[in-house]
Amino acid sequence: MLQWLEDEPQFQSDSNKDVTAFIDRIITSQKPLDRAELLDLVNRQVHSRKDTSSKCRFNYPQPPMKQTMTLYPLDEETSDSEMKMHKDNWKSIKTYLDEIKDDEDIPFDQLLLNLKMTEENYLLAIRSSLNTPTIFLNRNYNEVRINNYNPAFLVHGELIWTYSLYQMDMPMLCM
Repeated sequence: MLQWLEDEPQFQSDSNKDVTAFIDRIITSQKPLDRAELLDLVNRQVHSRKDTSSKCRFNYPQPPMKQTMTLYPLDEETSDSEMKMHKDNWKSIKTYLDEIKDDEDIPFDQLLLNLKMTEENYLLAIRSSLNTPTIFLNRNYNEVRINNYNPAFLVHGELIWTYSLYQMDMPMLCM
């Protein structure tokens, strides 16, 4: 199904705040614990961990985020030693996320404590893995394997959705 959108904010023309607010209105990766029918459908939208020895081509699990935000690749001026540190931190984050249990949930601040990272270093580590500006959805620890979805489309069409917002001239949307 193709859905045309009108008056949507434009990436890099409108503010990041407007773009992320728009995305938060139409797309989520969160478990709808108060809606049993939707939760059942969302539970069918989970990337499994059948083979953790190879990298998921869809980059799951996705990192937990306190809020939806656009992250940009690190500046070219980033020193080699800093880049190595951030890339090593990214490997630690991915390893940690690969090992979590699906029903396990911890607060974001506890995740940072477990990783022994500040929020700033966590975001720099994620940025070290990027080649293009990328939007990351607000995502809790226990939602790192859930596909992004639009609740109305999922309920009415029982469709599996992974969104890329190319109409917003955004290279990639990781939700």
